[in-house]
Amino acid sequence: MRTGLWSVVCSQWFVVITFLFLLSACSSNSVIINGSKVNVEIADSPEEHQKGLMFHGPLKENEGMLFIFPDESKRSFWMKNVFFPIDIVFLNSEKKVVDLKDDFYLCVKEPCELFTSKPAKYAIELQRNFIEKHNVKVGDLVEV
Repeated sequence: MRTGLWSVVCSQWFVVITFLFLLSACSSNSVIINGSKVNVEIADSPEEHQKGLMFHGPLKENEGMLFIFPDESKRSFWMKNVFFPIDIVFLNSEKKVVDLKDDFYLCVKEPCELFTSKPAKYAIELQRNFIEKHNVKVGDLVEV
C-alpha cells in the first residue's frame, strides 16, 4: 500500500516539474537578427514603454528589450536614467528594419538627446555595437 501511494506522489511531482519546465521554456522571449538569437524582455504597455531600460543593469551581448507598440508611428527614445550606451533597431509591422540608432549614449544632463525614428511598430534596444557587429541594415528582416 505504501509503495502505491509513493508512486502516485512521485508521478504527480513529475507532472508538476514537467509543467514548470515547459512553462519556463515557453516564457523565454527571443528575436533573431541576422542569424543571431537575442533574448529579450518585452515592453508592451505604455508604462513599460516609458520605463524602458531606466535603472536597468547593462545588457549582455545577446540580450535586449523588445518594445511592441499598438500601431506603426514615429517613435521617440531618450536615454534618461539609462547608464550604458545602446543600439536601437526599429521595425515596421512586417518586421523589416526601417531605422537604426547606434551608439546611443546615456544622458548626463538635461535636456537629454531625443531620437525620433521613421514609422515603426517595434523597437529593439540592444547592447552597444550590436548593429555594427551583426551588420544590421535597413531592409533586413527580423524574426519576432
